[in-house]
Amino acid sequence: MGILSRLYGPKNPVDSMSCEDLRLTEIQITKRIDGLRYEIRQIDAETAFVFESAKQVETKTEEIGYAKRIKTLTHRKEMKLSAISLLEKELRALSNILILKDHETDLKSSGLWEFIGGIDTEELENWLIRKNLDGQNRDSLITDITMLTSQAISSGRERDEELDEILETISAVRDGIIEPHEAGTRVIEKQIVAE
Repeated sequence: MGILSRLYGPKNPVDSMSCEDLRLTEIQITKRIDGLRYEIRQIDAETAFVFESAKQVETKTEEIGYAKRIKTLTHRKEMKLSAISLLEKELRALSNILILKDHETDLKSSGLWEFIGGIDTEELENWLIRKNLDGQNRDSLITDITMLTSQAISSGRERDEELDEILETISAVRDGIIEPHEAGTRVIEKQIVAE
């Protein structure tokens, strides 16, 4: 089930949503994204604090305890980043539907409105997520809609054990090679590269 199908059911999203509902949903999604970004900043600050605290450890057990805490924070941040990514796709699709609705008259006169209404909902949602129709003129919008094709968006992520990398980062913080506030970013970057 696609992003918009979960929100508005199996109907074609271009026909079934009013502009008012779309704008209201855009505002709600934007607020959720802003809230998640705030939570990520808090996680980053907490991660930096834990790295700073880890500089003072004297035993391997304490160091592993700090590494596990950092790993937990890293996973929380990744979950929030994943949620933001999904919400941004949803937001892009909604924005594109609004643009299509703004050009409804032109699209009807060119015969493309009926074409859009006949497209499989999942295919249309995928296209709306991939495209950025903002700022396009009438001709390029019609060209894009004419070239509408189905492509699946696949995403799947599996994680490997990253505790050793976090322990290495703690050592680098303790040795003064990197600053605690940079350590969390370094761990995330290594994990993204590994994927």
